[in-house]
Amino acid sequence: LGLTVASALIVTLTFWIFSRAFELDFFEKAFIFPIVVALEAPVNELSFRGQLVSIFLMGVLMFLLYTPLWTEKIELKV
Repeated sequence: LGLTVASALIVTLTFWIFSRAFELDFFEKAFIFPIVVALEAPVNELSFRGQLVSIFLMGVLMFLLYTPLWTEKIELKV
């Protein structure tokens, strides 16, 4: 039971982090969510949690790369 809950949590966090990284609106989320679930279903059935974690960490990497870490713009003086 614990691994099933952990797997569901990882899938949910993966979708959430990708939606935050690419700033998806409601309709984009509604279109992409079934695709993500269909792609991750075989991984869930085989209980290969390592692959789920690597997909989640790839989402974290995308979030860090596509989200600016500062809010002020840096101006270059020539």
